[in-house]
Amino acid sequence: MKRALTAVAVAVAAVVVPPAQASAEAEHDDGFVVWTTDRCGSVEFVDYGPGEPGSGGDDDYLVVRDHCDDGYEVKADGWLGWYWLRVKYVDGPAAGPVFWDPFVEHGGLYGGDRLGLTACQYDRDQAASGYLGFNCASDQRVLVDG
Repeated sequence: MKRALTAVAVAVAAVVVPPAQASAEAEHDDGFVVWTTDRCGSVEFVDYGPGEPGSGGDDDYLVVRDHCDDGYEVKADGWLGWYWLRVKYVDGPAAGPVFWDPFVEHGGLYGGDRLGLTACQYDRDQAASGYLGFNCASDQRVLVDG
């Protein structure tokens, strides 16, 4: 009798307990890329990806790339809401991509956060106070799941 009740209880529990469902937000890829206007540079927001080579998977990071061997650097900066995330530079394609995770010090990203990115070409010979670069492009997104 005890064995029969246990079997019935297990069968009822299997019917009553709904299967775990992944949230639709957790499946949303918030990633996007901003290219310089001449497509020689880019900054990519990766919502989840392989991360820096050898480091394993990573959530929420930026990859800055210089695609042209033209003597100019690529400058990328970003902002989270009203907070500026600083600047990263890449000096030529030979330098390889720069992996950058400025979000750790802000406690990560969350749904509803506004993330903005800018990619510019940059000439260090012209660098002076107020010089921002050229061929700049920007984009911003409100993140679905951060």
